[in-house]
Amino acid sequence: MKKDIFENIEGLIKTEKELLKMELEEHIADATAKVIYLLMILVFSFLLLSFVSLGLANYINHVKESGYIGFLWLGAIYLVMILLLFIANQKMNLVKSMRAYIIKNLDRKKRN
Repeated sequence: MKKDIFENIEGLIKTEKELLKMELEEHIADATAKVIYLLMILVFSFLLLSFVSLGLANYINHVKESGYIGFLWLGAIYLVMILLLFIANQKMNLVKSMRAYIIKNLDRKKRN
């Protein structure tokens, strides 16, 4: 009788262990797929921004009849955007806000 109970408990523990292992593998696969997808989006967005920027800079060069002014203008615009992001992060702590938002959404997914 006791032996049967211990065997049942041992079987239950093994089953629980396998279930946790499968769930962990599923979460890792899901996270990996999301990271790969985001990296692909990031790479293609970078390429898009690069080519659009080159085209816009060349257009400005053509309009201004210059060989370099369009690139300088776009460089200045990107510099201002970076500075604005830096200042916004200093004043509003954007990184902490994004982190809190991500954690909140992860908690919501766990509950569902």
